[in-house]
Amino acid sequence: MKGLWLLPSRRRIGKLTKFFEAAMGNGITTPGVVLVQKEELKELQAQYDAIKKPDNWSILPTISDGQGDKYREVWSAVKDLDWVGIGCDDLRPQTKDWDKTLLSYIDGKNVVSCNDGQQGSLRMSGITVFSGGLLRAMGYIYPPHFWHTYVDNVWEDIGRTTGCWKYVDDVLVLHDHPFVNQQIDPAKADETTSKSYGQQARDIEAYKHWMANERENVIQRVKGIQ
Repeated sequence: MKGLWLLPSRRRIGKLTKFFEAAMGNGITTPGVVLVQKEELKELQAQYDAIKKPDNWSILPTISDGQGDKYREVWSAVKDLDWVGIGCDDLRPQTKDWDKTLLSYIDGKNVVSCNDGQQGSLRMSGITVFSGGLLRAMGYIYPPHFWHTYVDNVWEDIGRTTGCWKYVDDVLVLHDHPFVNQQIDPAKADETTSKSYGQQARDIEAYKHWMANERENVIQRVKGIQ
């Protein structure tokens, strides 16, 4: 199967380094790209170049800065793949051969998530892998207008309603995020945290619009490939 990991990152050299240390330490073999806004990449080129990463990974400059915009920017380049995996720089794979194990569950029409050490099967958080057929039925990774948040609500709804969601408990990818009891811990937050979660009002409106105007059509398209 031909596929690719997409990992948006923003001014988190240390976190990105830790992701690769954990990913490589637990046997990653599959290819991917880190999505970095082009002006930021130019500014921090030496630091990004110094990160040790697998030979089949690269850093791709994007015009976009926000996570949702980055995914939409590369959509045309990945939409015809057999699988697309998404992640973030504060993930820490803990299970040997974690990527190959998750990919072994891809069947062309499902989405696969794993244990994040916190919410398990309740949320589609952490590393997630989409079958290409499912993405093509959906029409996007991130719905239009979403900046960063609430996309997990969209996919969890689709997954539960259509039965296309496969949860793999024995693959552990810890999520080292700044939230404690659903509140941001200032000691763990950074500039990117503020940027990412600073537009929740916009995302709430985008989610409401998706629920009211797109959800039913998307559900039917996904059910059509099951």
